[in-house]
Amino acid sequence: FPVTIRAQLKGRFGVDLHSKGTYDSLTGQFSVTNAQMLLEKGYILSKQFAKPIEDIHFKANLTNQDGTLKNSLLAIQEASFHVLDETFQAKGSVQDFDAFKWDITAKGKLDLTQITKIFPVENTTLKGKIDADIRTQGNLKDLKAKRYGSLNTNGQMAVSNFEYRSKELPQGIKIEQGQAKLSPNSLTITQSKGYLGSSDFEATGTMNNYMAYALTNDILKGNFQIKSNHFNVNEWMSSEPKATTSGQAPNPNARRDRSEEHTSELQSPEAISYAVFCLKKK
Repeated sequence: FPVTIRAQLKGRFGVDLHSKGTYDSLTGQFSVTNAQMLLEKGYILSKQFAKPIEDIHFKANLTNQDGTLKNSLLAIQEASFHVLDETFQAKGSVQDFDAFKWDITAKGKLDLTQITKIFPVENTTLKGKIDADIRTQGNLKDLKAKRYGSLNTNGQMAVSNFEYRSKELPQGIKIEQGQAKLSPNSLTITQSKGYLGSSDFEATGTMNNYMAYALTNDILKGNFQIKSNHFNVNEWMSSEPKATTSGQAPNPNARRDRSEEHTSELQSPEAISYAVFCLKKK
């Protein structure tokens, strides 16, 4: 103290907290607690953000009656904010702090361009707007055991002017318009139009284990129907040298996978293909 905050903060915040006891995750202990938290008309403006995050509201209760992690409950009645004429709202609960069971509903619009100015992602370009209406239920036990089908996630999502570029994906992906439906086991793309690198595309299809891919290094699998007027295969050919036998040094003059013989461009106003893919993070 004093705490230095490089932002302008406003709002009314109140806490009514009564707590007695010990927290110990090994023995499953949690303080007997009764707490109410309330934030009204919150406002944040920082140098990194051209517009303020305003109308921030948060209302929650934290209760524990018997001093055990199992019987702890965080109930969030309201969590909302307003930024750039868009509103985001969420509510839900987290109970049994040992098993960590959650039930959360989120609805609203997010501007990724502005959010990444506040929370930058290193070596990554992330832009666009997301309009989502999602409910997710699950627990930490199933998450750690990779039982993603038991994480009951349902809803729908729309994206516009989305752009993603990273070290692993320097070609970049742009989605002008896209719509998707979520279920525990799959993410179904009902509409998408944009560019893969310099190649235009329209696609529909399904990703079968998107949660495992997002949360771990598991392989993303799925199938798509793709239409492209001009597809540049060059950008998607591997540039890694071919593997050598054990103990043999790689030949710097050896032909790489990406060669003139293996690159091409496909052009057709009616080119439609059906693709089955597997994708793994590096």
